[in-house]
Amino acid sequence: MGSLASGLAVAALAVAAACGSVSTTTDATPIDAAIDAVATCDPACGLHATCAGTTCGCDPGYSGDGHTCADVDECQTGNGGCDVNAACTNTAGGRTCTCQPGFLGDGVTCRAIWQRVVGFPGITYAPFEGLSAALGSKLYLATDAGINTSFFRSFDTATNQLSTPLSTDTGDFCQCGYGQIFVGSGASIFMFGNSGTRFDPAANTWTPLAGYTNQDGRGEAGGAVDPATGRIYAVGGRDASGAYVGSAISITSGGAVAAEPGAAPFGWRSPSVYVVPGAPVLYAAGGLPDDNNSRHLVRHPLGTATWELLADAPGDLFPERGIGHAAPTLLFVGTDAGLYLFDTGTSAWRPQPLAVPPGFQRAISAAGSVWAVTSSPTAGLEIFKLLATE
Repeated sequence: MGSLASGLAVAALAVAAACGSVSTTTDATPIDAAIDAVATCDPACGLHATCAGTTCGCDPGYSGDGHTCADVDECQTGNGGCDVNAACTNTAGGRTCTCQPGFLGDGVTCRAIWQRVVGFPGITYAPFEGLSAALGSKLYLATDAGINTSFFRSFDTATNQLSTPLSTDTGDFCQCGYGQIFVGSGASIFMFGNSGTRFDPAANTWTPLAGYTNQDGRGEAGGAVDPATGRIYAVGGRDASGAYVGSAISITSGGAVAAEPGAAPFGWRSPSVYVVPGAPVLYAAGGLPDDNNSRHLVRHPLGTATWELLADAPGDLFPERGIGHAAPTLLFVGTDAGLYLFDTGTSAWRPQPLAVPPGFQRAISAAGSVWAVTSSPTAGLEIFKLLATE
């Protein structure tokens, strides 16, 4: 009988513990140990709360007495821990941080994409189709609006100085071209369209290249220079019938023209063209916008018949706003939407273009950096330097 009473007492104790009170028994049986480990709250905790021992506490991101818990707006204090250049958005039990336009990062830390270097109020650069070239530390900016009406100046990235207007006395500054070839090579600027001319920065003069013959304009070709050889490459443009072609020519500094082997499997209209410094490889980006085909990227080892079609860009690569290296294996192609980035190591595009400053006109690689040229009636001409790509 005594044994039965003892068993009933233990059972009653176990039931009491399970109903919400905390057992203080020191019984060492496995059943009693399991009961002792159970912590319960009575009354039950509210929504967004957790029972710890016998106490209800609101979950992180909520405040209250554990029975009634309200969302905390983290953004009201210190921008929610987000970067000062990020937007804080309150969510149920938390917050999200998103870098503002012009910045990259996870929102907790944001890095500026561009640094404004200098501005020139009252000077605007709003080209029909901008021309730009790099020569040493200088950026050369021009338009193809026509003789004696064109904008042509240089900006020195080492001194932040903008030159006075430079000579446009070429006899044919427009070169009859929408996006004609305009590149820096050696100590000169070269321009090719229906004719070929060379600009001497030291003398501020243009000289016709007698060795250059009419190439049916190629006025809508894309151009680039190979720094290793000084040869200039014109890709695409129109043939004698006016059709866009996938072929290319190479031009010496004296104007002598030779056909480049092979051709892209489609025609080009004003593609972005770039030759990798130190490597005989040409990249051409674009296509024919009228055919919704302006997302192509082709890799061409110079002097070979190979024109390798790479992955298409996630957006149109037209109109052409510049091309070059943003990092050792990161190629940029400038468009109105921003800079599309292609990793030459993985042969993959970034899914979104890199944002550019308002009034963006051109992106140019020079002096080991990428520069953005912008223009607006209110701010005038401005120069920005690329700081971050990821």
